[in-house]
Amino acid sequence: TEVARTSLLYARLLSRTRLTMPLLRRPPAALVRDVFVEVMERTGFGEGEFLPEELEGVAHTERQLLHFIKKLAKLVSRHDPPTGITTPSAQEIAVEPILKNR
Repeated sequence: TEVARTSLLYARLLSRTRLTMPLLRRPPAALVRDVFVEVMERTGFGEGEFLPEELEGVAHTERQLLHFIKKLAKLVSRHDPPTGITTPSAQEIAVEPILKNR
């Protein structure tokens, strides 16, 4: 399933954030933030895109959550590979460190 694929994809990348099936089926805002922060710390992706207050306030109000999600979606869409370019697998990323920043 897509949930299992997502769990496997991030398993080697994340050390602090535990991705369980129930959490991935309906991820809370804090989980999305925690995954983003850990990916950012490990790979540098998204560094400097958010102020600390933006990351800390995600779970406080719906307005802050929507702001974070919208900004995160824009960040990811800017780095989404064009059609025809394949995304590396989790195994390729684990073996080839340069792929971590794609």
